[in-house]
Amino acid sequence: RVTGTPVEFTTRAYNGAIPGPTLKFQAGDKIHLKLNNHLGPQTGTSTTHNSFHRPNTTNVHTHGLHVSSEGDADNIFRTAEPGESLEYNYDIPETHHPGTHWYHAHVHGATNLQVAGGLAGVLVVKDDPAEAPAELLAMPDFTMLIHRWTFGQAGIRNPYLDLVNAAELSGSTLDMNVQQVGSTSNFHVINGQYQPTLTLSPKEWVRLRFVNGDNGAYVHLVVPGCETALLATDGIYLDAPDTSRNIILAPGSRRDVALKCDAAGSYNVQCATDVLGGGAGVRGGGGGGGGGGGAVAA
Repeated sequence: RVTGTPVEFTTRAYNGAIPGPTLKFQAGDKIHLKLNNHLGPQTGTSTTHNSFHRPNTTNVHTHGLHVSSEGDADNIFRTAEPGESLEYNYDIPETHHPGTHWYHAHVHGATNLQVAGGLAGVLVVKDDPAEAPAELLAMPDFTMLIHRWTFGQAGIRNPYLDLVNAAELSGSTLDMNVQQVGSTSNFHVINGQYQPTLTLSPKEWVRLRFVNGDNGAYVHLVVPGCETALLATDGIYLDAPDTSRNIILAPGSRRDVALKCDAAGSYNVQCATDVLGGGAGVRGGGGGGGGGGGAVAA
């Protein structure tokens, strides 16, 4: 159950937490993963193609890894019904680039509800100590999975924005037990937390691995008062850190960012979104605003 957010609710999650465990690999690794589907029965749900259906049928897709999509590897056509299990085997190529990726459910007809609800986690292919700069390897490293959650906002009956609407159209029997405990029903979370705080040392560079796990919102992140440098986009390093680029993430994309705050104090990570890239979207502040970004204490 999600608690500590403006709206508290019951949802689907890997190992009972949002996000799921962060999985870290090295180039050349052979990975065995087992998925056990403990979700409840889903009798009477639609099976119509291109409709919302089978809310408790699930699987795992590795988003960004350069691995096979066939057999028992990253094959999205394999599914686990409630009570069933799937086993995956991934051969990470020796030549795989280090970088930030993610994993999530990917059953056609259920992806929106499951992933927007939090059924996702971060994947990291680790840097090679023999090749990565010493300054990069020395940075404290944090993963940041972003979701936007919307519940019954006035005028919105859109399953791509409203989790309750998505559940209803899917025929879900999971009792979400939605409880409004804060002043907003439209907010962002980082790693399932509303306006969390990250404590850093002044003048210390840290690495933030941002993943936009939202199902439709572009995210623009800024940290006024601190220095940021873009290191990588979608798991690929830039030729050099770039301090001039905006930090903008499309749905499913990743950005590795170096951050440094020189003076002791508190700084807000401000998050603005543009729903589905349409220009008119949900806008919110950071650590102190309705958007539910986060805060940095240095």
